[in-house]
Amino acid sequence: MFAQIGMIALMGIVMKNGILLVDLANEYRKGGMSAGDAMQKAAPERLRPVLMTALAAIFGMMPVAFAQSDGAEWRNAMGFIIMGGLTTSTFLTLLVVPAAYVLPDDYARLKIRVRAKLSGQSLAPEIVGGVRSERFRF
Repeated sequence: MFAQIGMIALMGIVMKNGILLVDLANEYRKGGMSAGDAMQKAAPERLRPVLMTALAAIFGMMPVAFAQSDGAEWRNAMGFIIMGGLTTSTFLTLLVVPAAYVLPDDYARLKIRVRAKLSGQSLAPEIVGGVRSERFRF
């Protein structure tokens, strides 16, 4: 039972960290940046809050995970699940979320390039995705 409660807490913290990262990238996108540029700017800015949240929860669960008191074996699983899950999911949040955020934009740009290549048109950077990006040069 306690392990299931730990899983729910783990999912909430992990989703919050992903939302922090994507929300700032969306703000930069509204300002006219491409998805890749927005994520490259947002990820370093949100690194500290994501790490602070994860580390606080990990260190907060250490007494629960390593307790030796009466009945502690019921709660130890919750502590270990949260500690291990946050350790792995924090790295995944910092690696997978930015990659998944940029994929749809990259796919749309690739589709436009392929269509233009098949129709014989030459592309200007402004045409691809509507945003000029130094990442995509033709």
